[in-house]
Amino acid sequence: GESHTPGEPVHENETAPTCTDDGWYDEVVYCSDCGREMSRNRRTIPALGHDYECVDLVWDGYSSATWYFVCSRDESHTPTLPSEITTERTEPSCDEDGSVIYTASVTVDGWIWRSRRTETLPALGHDYELTGWSWDGCSAATASFVCGRDAGHTKTVTVTPRITRTPATCEWDGSVVYTASVTVSGETYTDSKSETLPALGHA
Repeated sequence: GESHTPGEPVHENETAPTCTDDGWYDEVVYCSDCGREMSRNRRTIPALGHDYECVDLVWDGYSSATWYFVCSRDESHTPTLPSEITTERTEPSCDEDGSVIYTASVTVDGWIWRSRRTETLPALGHDYELTGWSWDGCSAATASFVCGRDAGHTKTVTVTPRITRTPATCEWDGSVVYTASVTVSGETYTDSKSETLPALGHA
């Protein structure tokens, strides 16, 4: 009988795979001496799967977001997917802003895509309440305050009093009134003390 020597396999009738469809080719062996076909087998090339890239992310306020993808292998494959939104909240304090971090995420072909958006919560400001006054003789007065939101936040303001003098007469006592006034957070607080000037009497 006639003998043949198999050559190296060659590929024929090759059809490339796509994102979603398998490809194939014929693996053919020819005799290296006479060129006669000795075998032919159909081989499958697995589908490539999509290779998605995010081309846009559109937020609707902070409540929802939509992802837009396109496949690098086939631009006609353009899925649009809603996000899952998670939130991480940090409350504001008297003097520091807080925030809400919104994270939009979506899973595409086993890959997780994430994007974050931050909303600033403005600092609350102090809510000072007067706790008392202290006087240094008549020359200075100090008002003490504590914040209603955080007792660790205190404030003192020292002012020089305004002096109002009413002279004594022969029959009537006079007075010296010392008035201290401070304004904190738009509120004005006042305290006063007085001294009596004895009536002079008749000469």
